[in-house]
Amino acid sequence: MKRVVAVSRIGFVAAAVSVVLASCGGGHGKAATQVVAKVNGDEISVHQVNFALQSIPNVPESQAKVIGKQVLEKLVDQQVLIQKAIEKKLDRDPRVVQTIETARRQILAQAYLEQSMNSAIKPTSVEIADYYDKHPELFGERRIFQFQEIQFATTPERTAKLTDMLKAGTNPKEILEWLKAANVAFNNNVVSKPAEALPLEYLPTFHKLKDGQIVTLPGANSSMVVEALLQSKTVPLDRKQAEPVIERYLNNQKRQQLAEAELKQLRAVAKVEYVGDFAKGAADAPAAPVPPEAAGDKGKNEKSAIDKGLSGLK
Repeated sequence: MKRVVAVSRIGFVAAAVSVVLASCGGGHGKAATQVVAKVNGDEISVHQVNFALQSIPNVPESQAKVIGKQVLEKLVDQQVLIQKAIEKKLDRDPRVVQTIETARRQILAQAYLEQSMNSAIKPTSVEIADYYDKHPELFGERRIFQFQEIQFATTPERTAKLTDMLKAGTNPKEILEWLKAANVAFNNNVVSKPAEALPLEYLPTFHKLKDGQIVTLPGANSSMVVEALLQSKTVPLDRKQAEPVIERYLNNQKRQQLAEAELKQLRAVAKVEYVGDFAKGAADAPAAPVPPEAAGDKGKNEKSAIDKGLSGLK
């Protein structure tokens, strides 16, 4: 739902900007409605402005004209720099050429996968209801947790020590005292997190926690996170509230599955020959997963909905 509104708003803003910038072009006829600026003779079109606007989220309709003009000024700045780069023949620099070719390859590959994923079948009401019923921790029994979160760099010795402490029924205060005594740097914060903000793979564990209990999670860069549940409250979402979120999530899953299946099928019929240093063992290497951006995850919210949970419930 939210996505449709965003696209509609971009369409409105683009139309509004087209009108105001075209009026700035002067003259009459088709050229005046397409070209909005000339930089040393090089033309900038209203289509370039509209395309750039698509990367700006939640543009207020009342600010369409102002933002459109700001975008145009950035395009003018860009064109000035492009002209100087070409003048210095940077467009022939091997590194620049390779960067452009890499971007071209990625764009084409992503465009094909996007097209193939357009055939994804919309989740049915039965599928949505089934997902709702099978995930009470996200919906009917959804909780908001308040944790004392302690994070520190881990080692096998520290992990073993902490495991023994937890078995003995330690509390957060005792963990902090141990870290201080051992001169271990740590971060200690109190944070509130709804169920959907937690990693899906750990959510069943968190859902079973009672106030006062502790769990440990792997952190970034070889660190460990101790989550001590201080308190929690149940804030359920009914089926009607959850339906659009589940629909987006399931649709995203179907698109990902279509992308993976399409890539697998294409690889199966492609004639791939490895040569040189890559000839040995290359054929036995596991296939790389479809990158999220190529799988049609067009927004940060949708991406985190897979990586961390259903972020749309926030």
